[in-house]
Formats: sequence, structure tokens, C-alpha cells
Amino acid sequence: MKYETGRGRTALCYEIRCFGPDLLIHISGGSDHLGAVSAAAGGSVTTQVFLGHEEKCLTEPLAKALSEDFPGNVVVSAGVHLDQIRKEEIAVILAANEAAAGRIITLLEREEREFRED
Repeated sequence: MKYETGRGRTALCYEIRCFGPDLLIHISGGSDHLGAVSAAAGGSVTTQVFLGHEEKCLTEPLAKALSEDFPGNVVVSAGVHLDQIRKEEIAVILAANEAAAGRIITLLEREEREFRED
């Protein structure tokens, strides 16, 4: 499942996979890669940031928020790279990521309802 937000340089794509009660989400934007990975359960988060990357500000809050609403493990990876990114673009990306948790929860709940109805 995919959730996309934003336009142009600040567009983000969330690729979402469910493995039973567990979630795996990858956030991409600009030049896709792996910059950070956060794993969470019950609101407790562990993060690995790769050398020279800043994506922890995307992975940690999303993993924490989702792990507080879902019973399983949550893993969020991110790779967002924009050449010569401006402070305003960073603010837009961070705001979109903050809103993403609620939207992803809604998408997953809707998919679960549709699955049970079939």
C-alpha cells in the first residue's frame, strides 16, 4: 500500500507493508536511499542513523506514533534527499510527516475493515 503527500520537491511517498500485526514503512522523497531506520514497539524506539544522514527526524516520530496504536512491531526507514534543501522545505516535510501517522492509521483501519467484509 502507498500513501503519498506533498508536491514537487517536498513530495513524500510512504510504502507500507503489513506482516501480521507488524508494520514496515519506507519514506522516500527526492533521491531515494536509506538514511535512517527506527524500530518501535509499545512506544519505545531504537534508531540507526547512517553516516551523514538526518532522516531520524522522520523515522523516529512516525515509528513511535504508530507503535502506540498498533500491537505489533513497527519499522520505519527513510531516505529523503533534496539538493540544496531550504529551511522552508524542511518545515513542509516535517509537518507532512507529522500528519502522516494519522492518515496511515486510517488507511490501515480501512483496509482491515474491507478485508473482514470480503
